[in-house]
Amino acid sequence: MNLHPESPSKKQIASAFGRKAVSYEHFASVQKELLHLVSSRIEKREQKGTWVDLGCGTGVLEKILSEKEDRFRITGVDLSFNSLKVFKERALWNTSQVQSDIERLPFRPDSIDGAVICSVLQWLRDIPAFLKTLSGLMKTGSCMVFSLFTADSFRELISVRRDYGLSFPVNLMDQQNFRNILPENGFFLEEHVEYRAVKYFPDAMELLRSLSSIGSTIVSGRRLSRSELWEFCRLYEDKFKTSQGIPLTYHAIVGTSIKKENI
Repeated sequence: MNLHPESPSKKQIASAFGRKAVSYEHFASVQKELLHLVSSRIEKREQKGTWVDLGCGTGVLEKILSEKEDRFRITGVDLSFNSLKVFKERALWNTSQVQSDIERLPFRPDSIDGAVICSVLQWLRDIPAFLKTLSGLMKTGSCMVFSLFTADSFRELISVRRDYGLSFPVNLMDQQNFRNILPENGFFLEEHVEYRAVKYFPDAMELLRSLSSIGSTIVSGRRLSRSELWEFCRLYEDKFKTSQGIPLTYHAIVGTSIKKENI
């Protein structure tokens, strides 16, 4: 499900996630589940050089790895100063932080030993172009560990936004399409799994608050008034309420891809 959204600007994205940097770790339960799947893949790799965590946020992945591993040097890259500030305050061993747009990375060609991209790719306007650029910065045989929210994610929220004539601010690529573009842009897919989850909330407003608490409700178009927001929540509940609560669906692909030899 790719709605060709009106993507928010980089400044909007950095600002939204930066404002929620302190609350991110508490509320981002799905993201942390994905990070644990990602970290287990990193731990299996033999690459011991410098890794980059692209869109690192507050350094949750690095905190997870620090409890298990000390053989990786990880440079966290993020556009949000506030998120990097929280990351730096963790004072984790073998980590550093760089404030940068991940689509304009400050690294030399063939210099990266491993890359991590967790729940970030869907914010990019041109995923194939990003992968091609990243491939050129990575050493042959190095690996990219990733997670990506894909089509069917947030389907309830998207449905209600459609009813209001609103776009969705992320690029939810079909899983097969993503697998297809990897070899076209310098990677082959070594392995992957699908992640599926439905989270339930007591009401629609609480659902929206949970997304807001991790910066994920950023939009580039019209914002709803207070009365429209309450009506939005009422419609959401009327359409999707279950005996377990108000649902939100997550669908992701998590895996490892290898940088191919340059031809």
